[in-house]
Amino acid sequence: MRAVRIEDVEWTAMENSHRNGGLEFKTILTGVEDTPENYWLTLAKGDGHFFSPRHRHNFDQIRMCIAGRTSIDPKKFMEPGEIGYFPEGTPYGPQQDEGENITLVLQFGAASRSGFLSRRQLREAVAELQTMGEFKAGVFHRMGGAGRKNQDGFEAVWEHATGRKLEYPAQRFESPIFMHPDNFPWRRTETPGLRRKTLGVFTERETKLEGIELEAGAKWCPLPENAIGLLFVLSGTGTVDSEEYRPQTCVETTAGEQAAYHATTNTEAIRIVIPMLG
Repeated sequence: MRAVRIEDVEWTAMENSHRNGGLEFKTILTGVEDTPENYWLTLAKGDGHFFSPRHRHNFDQIRMCIAGRTSIDPKKFMEPGEIGYFPEGTPYGPQQDEGENITLVLQFGAASRSGFLSRRQLREAVAELQTMGEFKAGVFHRMGGAGRKNQDGFEAVWEHATGRKLEYPAQRFESPIFMHPDNFPWRRTETPGLRRKTLGVFTERETKLEGIELEAGAKWCPLPENAIGLLFVLSGTGTVDSEEYRPQTCVETTAGEQAAYHATTNTEAIRIVIPMLG
């Protein structure tokens, strides 16, 4: 089990990026490099100038808007509290922020088993590509070497890092899926003081997104699963395996692990369960 309080993590500027600037990050938790389940959980802060062209991924992504409005395409902005699921293979954008915003972002290897590049792999590939051309408005413009002259920035980085052509998975969803968690009803459970709400279960992998609510004094120990579990505390205080949690604490459990929660005040959280692919 790992527990990270976001307030303890420093902001870092976007450097050597394949996209336009305008973002700072707090890297909260990361998975295991070169595994199909590798992931990156971060808090992203936009200054209102971020731009990305219409594009798609070979990994899954979940976002929760914390503050401000986050651009998805010219007609769609995510509002505070709204959660979006961005499936692999589904295009979206172009994105053009119009003001400052803060978004919780989870990117992770999806059902296609294409995996997910670590931040180290991405930075090194970007630095090497910058000796052959430039990234501008989310597109890589190649000035030398073999390869396409103009290519989506992430696609160019992924192919350079892996030495393979990026084959996008078949598009399962017409568009990203957006959820308003407050409109989902709570349901009681057999555990005293615990209520849950299912927000969605996605693809054949059965990635699950749910809400968790613990009353003050309640104890909860989720059963171990063959999955990565990521829990983000929205409100409340307590302990998890004797470590203190408070709002914006993130907790990770890996396959087979358990974590024991004890709420000292009423607690609400969002939990993501990512089944293992190996």
